[in-house]
Amino acid sequence: MSNVDKIRKIHIIVCWMYIFLSFKPIISNTEYFLLIFLAFIYSIVSLPLYSVKNKIVSICLAINSVLLMSFPILINKFFPENFFTYIVLISVFITELIIFHLIDKGFATKLTNEYKKISQFRSEVYQFPWIKYLEISSFILAIFPFILHGTVDISVLTLIFLIKICIDTMIKFLFIRLFDAGTLMKRRIFFLFALDAIAYLVLGYLLVIQKAGYLFSVLLLFSNFSIPFIREKEYELFKNSK
Repeated sequence: MSNVDKIRKIHIIVCWMYIFLSFKPIISNTEYFLLIFLAFIYSIVSLPLYSVKNKIVSICLAINSVLLMSFPILINKFFPENFFTYIVLISVFITELIIFHLIDKGFATKLTNEYKKISQFRSEVYQFPWIKYLEISSFILAIFPFILHGTVDISVLTLIFLIKICIDTMIKFLFIRLFDAGTLMKRRIFFLFALDAIAYLVLGYLLVIQKAGYLFSVLLLFSNFSIPFIREKEYELFKNSK
């Protein structure tokens, strides 16, 4: 079985899980979390397909990722058992058909070669053991508000959010120490600083001003993007050096 076939099978499983969970009359918080997790898996598994260098494929993948991630957060939460639900799921299946129709058989070989390069890649990120520990702590703090939402006061969620901001900032400073000699990596780190600042402002506004604890807790789950972005840039530089 080729890597493309494996990705296709994972996509099919995710889509059918969405159908199974989406049309239940009542969806628990655990099932909402599972839908979001499935959307995250879909996005991660789809990353190698962006190397097809086909704009339509890339656009379709991005559309599906956004639809699947926004589905449990916005659509099914506020429009349960609505016709809009059917439209979204049908759109996902149509874009899936377009994606795998446009990917030719020759891409399977290219993808296999890409996986070989990935297996040779060794990231420098975890040279600092503290980065790994801080990353785990940040991930746990991103999950806590979703679990605790509705059972604790907004002030508790705010405290968790502030601690997470401190930990994420410490990770960035460790990145600066680690990649002190790399200009391109420094640019990526400062870009992440700016991206984090925007994300924190939006999340803080939702939590403190709007008191939208549910939306805040869901969006916070997707706030741990620093290390994946850094490793992606590392891998890009690694490929260019070959």
